[in-house]
Amino acid sequence: MSKPRVMAPKANIRPMHEANNRCWHIIAPAGHTLDDVLSPAYLAPRIKDMTDGDELTLRSEDHKFHVRAYVLETDKDANTISFAVLEVSDLTSMPTIAYDYADAIVRREAGGWAVLSADVQLKGGFPTETAATAWVAEKRTAATAAMAGKVS
Repeated sequence: MSKPRVMAPKANIRPMHEANNRCWHIIAPAGHTLDDVLSPAYLAPRIKDMTDGDELTLRSEDHKFHVRAYVLETDKDANTISFAVLEVSDLTSMPTIAYDYADAIVRREAGGWAVLSADVQLKGGFPTETAATAWVAEKRTAATAAMAGKVS
């Protein structure tokens, strides 16, 4: 089994009494399962770097799951870890949402023409209204095809 990629903890702004706690982001290679990453042995290679109170985010490279956990205790001598699972998301069973561009409008802006939805610019810088309208039509066609492919 290949090893997970571990992204070094990023500095977080925290109160001084929590200054030593870190957030670990671990990306499990495609094919690793939720059961694999929830096993304390899975984290064994990183236990020497972790401390009690650290937070873990584990996700699969193939976007099948996402886990958030809190390190309760590490024993560096025994190379063991205990953690509380705060959140588990099995992404294979979650519905996907596609934007259909139904409410997209084309409007003249300072830098040319833009496509907006609910007053949020989706894309700008079109030289003509025709170019912006063609972009919306292309996106609507692609979204419709994508949604039709997911309907059983």
